[in-house]
Amino acid sequence: MTNTVMVVSRCAWTLFSFRGNLIRQLKAEGYHVIAVGDGSDGYGQRICTELGVSFVDVPVAARGFNPFVECLFVMRMLKTIRRYRPDIIHFFTIKPVVFGSIAAAIARVAVRVSTITGLGYAFTDASPVLKGIVTRLYRLALAFNHWVFFQNGEDQRLFEQTGIIRSGRSSVVAGSGVDLNRFQPMELEIREKAPFRLLFIGRLLRDKGIMELISAARVIRQSGMPVQIACLGAIDERNPSSLSEEELAAFVNEGIVTFHGHSDDVRPFVAQSHIVILPSYREGTPRVLLEAAAMARPLLASDVPGCREVVRDGLNGFLFEPKSAASIVQAIERIIADVPKLHRMASESRSLVEAVFDERRVIQTTLDKYALLLGDG
Repeated sequence: MTNTVMVVSRCAWTLFSFRGNLIRQLKAEGYHVIAVGDGSDGYGQRICTELGVSFVDVPVAARGFNPFVECLFVMRMLKTIRRYRPDIIHFFTIKPVVFGSIAAAIARVAVRVSTITGLGYAFTDASPVLKGIVTRLYRLALAFNHWVFFQNGEDQRLFEQTGIIRSGRSSVVAGSGVDLNRFQPMELEIREKAPFRLLFIGRLLRDKGIMELISAARVIRQSGMPVQIACLGAIDERNPSSLSEEELAAFVNEGIVTFHGHSDDVRPFVAQSHIVILPSYREGTPRVLLEAAAMARPLLASDVPGCREVVRDGLNGFLFEPKSAASIVQAIERIIADVPKLHRMASESRSLVEAVFDERRVIQTTLDKYALLLGDG
């Protein structure tokens, strides 16, 4: 009998971009796969045509916690689950994890799994009241899960120490992994007297450190340091820490940072860069750093959970103090001062992802857990 797996994330884009190879492998293993998320971004059709699975559009509230809206999401998820009757349901991102888990428990799905992809705004900049609400919701929802995957050990320990989950009901995987065939190493070409090109990849969020990066760019411009900074990413209206359109327009007019907007393919931009930087306040395990490392790029990142998993300080890049523009400037000065070491760091980045972060290992760990929970392993 073919088992049905329902993979749920906040939107079709995250399913297509981050869970695509998991979905492909599930199909190859003989599972019947249903992808579920908010389809307003237009990626639902690509999931159907390029991944070859059914996509169900279940709207997810853009931002905040509205009890009526979240109850409506639970009811829609319950209706979807009862229609397709999955044997396994796997949730990614906070609202599907929290409210989807409740629906799956009501529907008595045989195997319920969640992946904590990062703690986000609620654990970085939110008020104590909101953080308390989210903590209680996580505690309620994860009690309904048979297994929880974390993308770094620090998040797992936090959840265990605060009583959100019980010990022995979770494990750590190497982030979402990275496709080593798609992200191939590229030669690091550094020309004498040419500027060093730094690239930020991510949504334009305050808790990704975008404000500190722009402040650092101002200092770099004033000092005459031979560095150019570019950002690849867009505003995310779903996230309360996102830049506004007016703020972005002002930064574009200032001209100290180049903004490329969103791209479905980061590889050409990484190939043109010398260093990839992520000044985030907290991460699960950042996919952008994994992809940059796979392409043999030295890395700069905040010394925070998630980033520490990928950036080995002094080996394949440098860590700097979070929420500090001055620390960003110091790290940039440090990394461009030694070009031979920069080349060695590039090589170490690729070696690290090959040894630890191969996406195939993460996917196989997930499939093995499915089989064990189903009683087939």
